Amino acid sequence: RIAPISRRFDPAAGLFGLAFTSRDGVLASPVNRAAIARSIDRAGFTAAISPEWESTTQLLPEQLDSAAPPALAAWTQPLAPDERSPRATIDAWRAANPGDVRIRVALPDGPGATILYGYVAGALLSLGMAPERVGPDAPADLRLIDEVAPYDSARWYVARACQPCSGAAQLAIEAAREADSPRLRAQQIAAADAALASDVAFIPIARPLRWSLVAPRLRAWAANSRAWHPLNHLRTDTN
Repeated sequence: RIAPISRRFDPAAGLFGLAFTSRDGVLASPVNRAAIARSIDRAGFTAAISPEWESTTQLLPEQLDSAAPPALAAWTQPLAPDERSPRATIDAWRAANPGDVRIRVALPDGPGATILYGYVAGALLSLGMAPERVGPDAPADLRLIDEVAPYDSARWYVARACQPCSGAAQLAIEAAREADSPRLRAQQIAAADAALASDVAFIPIARPLRWSLVAPRLRAWAANSRAWHPLNHLRTDTN
């Protein structure tokens, strides 16, 4: 049994969520993509892994170098009285497009990914869709992105979440890369964030979960947003 004091978590910055890698069939519409995003129980999944892991519904962890606070997609808000439920949204699409709907979910091996698949598959089944788990590099409709951000810029987040994304989001991401001033770059990043939220290109679930087993003698271990722990920085003594 692992002593709780030996298990240390990093406040890792980055992305943990599902990218819509297909725009075919039912996934061609952002309304249908939003129905899937709304149906996934993020809090249930993260709690099943660790009570210390918080879920999220926004792409950016904070404003960073964007000109605006993190954008929130419409699907993160409660349904309006006149708004269709996720199941009704998908049922309406299927009424006009008869046939089975299969959604391939690309995940790595491992128990954590299996738990995630259970929650994603449950959401898809609740919408009348047939989930299929495939390998991380196989052709897929949804693909897990679990990456720690290499630097603190909102542009990294919007660029990684575009796999693919709308033309408006792509143009803003490219404009941010080519911007000739920090102010213009920040404005274009904010535009890309808002466009991605509207497009429902990516389903945020949480921030990356990174943890270490740390022996008591490794007193120089320090939690950090990159989850980097060089071996020569773990001890203060030289013996």
